[in-house]
Amino acid sequence: MSDQNKVEVYARGSRFERGGPGFLDSRFVDLSDSYEFIEPDVPLDLRAYGRILRKRFATILIVFFLVFAVILIGTLKEKPVYHAQVLLEIQKENPDIPTIKDLYELESVSDSYLKTQYSILTSESLARRVIDQLHLDALPEFNSPKWWSLRRAVNAPPKQATAIGPALPARNRDVYQRVLERFQDRLTIEPVSRSRLVTVQFDSNNADVSARIVNTLAEDYIDQSLEARWAATQKAADWLSQQLVGVKSKLEKSEEQL
Repeated sequence: MSDQNKVEVYARGSRFERGGPGFLDSRFVDLSDSYEFIEPDVPLDLRAYGRILRKRFATILIVFFLVFAVILIGTLKEKPVYHAQVLLEIQKENPDIPTIKDLYELESVSDSYLKTQYSILTSESLARRVIDQLHLDALPEFNSPKWWSLRRAVNAPPKQATAIGPALPARNRDVYQRVLERFQDRLTIEPVSRSRLVTVQFDSNNADVSARIVNTLAEDYIDQSLEARWAATQKAADWLSQQLVGVKSKLEKSEEQL
């Protein structure tokens, strides 16, 4: 075999002669583990991405219009929310004729009294008073049940309770409770910092309804405050009358003894 036809192949330190037996040559050192093979950086092929986009353009367009249609339908079906506000002044326990300076004097009213008035504004009794006055339980905005509440009511087992008085129809009681909860959820009481003023806000899908509710709530709060003060005054007057009768009786007895 001539040298021209002899081909030497080296692999992992071995030399082979094609056509002859392979043998290990100690002159060759295995250095394959000493090298780290680094793949060459592949440049970003924008044209390939462009071809993919053109190929899937119809699918992308359909998905886009489906998402857009869902968002549009949800936006159109969503009802607007109107905010109505009224500003109230919380008077002192023994109010005098207020001045502009008195409106912003927080020191003249105790914190406990202010918190009590805030609680009255958000109380269930005042809410029931407004609901009954405006017949809010007849409005679908307040009395319509939600789909999950309907499903829960259908699947719920019948309740057994021991009544201590005449019970209202179950449906009316549930509807009224639902109206009360929605009323309280939409009512916001926000005290004005460092003042005796408080903002009452109500949210509704109807601008006229929200305005009438805040105005009625403010009027009922004032009426309820006047009624409470009148009741306290009447109670004090009755107590004084009883004391006066007792003093008069003692005075008459003293005169008789003289």
